[in-house]
Amino acid sequence: MKYYVLIGNMVKRPAEIPNFKGLLNEHHAYLKDYKDKGDVLLSGPKKEGFGGIILIRTDKDPIQSFIDNDPFVKSGIQEYEVTEFTVFDRQDYTNEW
Repeated sequence: MKYYVLIGNMVKRPAEIPNFKGLLNEHHAYLKDYKDKGDVLLSGPKKEGFGGIILIRTDKDPIQSFIDNDPFVKSGIQEYEVTEFTVFDRQDYTNEW
């Protein structure tokens, strides 16, 4: 299993993006599919609102596949910084993740 922290950075401000609300809904639905499969543990917007953070694991697909298919990336409005990490310690309640 591989674990990643993804830091999403908006290329443009949401107010400059036509149909941002629709893209946001598509992005949320995309993340929900991965959450429902148990791959996304946490996700949410950065405090300043110009991107977000995702904590994800994968053993099936390369992380680049997840990134390339994100509606925000496909529309060209967000890029991700990717950091792979090894789980060393965790809270007991995350053992099933």
